[in-house]
Amino acid sequence: RAEGRLYVDKTKSGDSSFSGVYQPTVTDGADGRMTLRVLLDRMCFDVYGNGGEAAVAGLTFTSTGIDGMSLTADGTVTVESLNVWEMDEN
Repeated sequence: RAEGRLYVDKTKSGDSSFSGVYQPTVTDGADGRMTLRVLLDRMCFDVYGNGGEAAVAGLTFTSTGIDGMSLTADGTVTVESLNVWEMDEN
């Protein structure tokens, strides 16, 4: 955040030909906060920073038994709101 970038690390996505660390530019909102929207299913993901100012999309090539996700940050982060919806598998 201090560098004005959203970091998305795809190095553990399961297929090295699609991996890398992506760093699109993003600015804090008027209130000094960054808003993230992450859409994730078993095969792909989209990460949007501040309403689409920054966006990263990708594919995941994980084992079928994987059923979790993790979010990491360098430094201190306060999560003010987190909503998780389960997708219909049909």
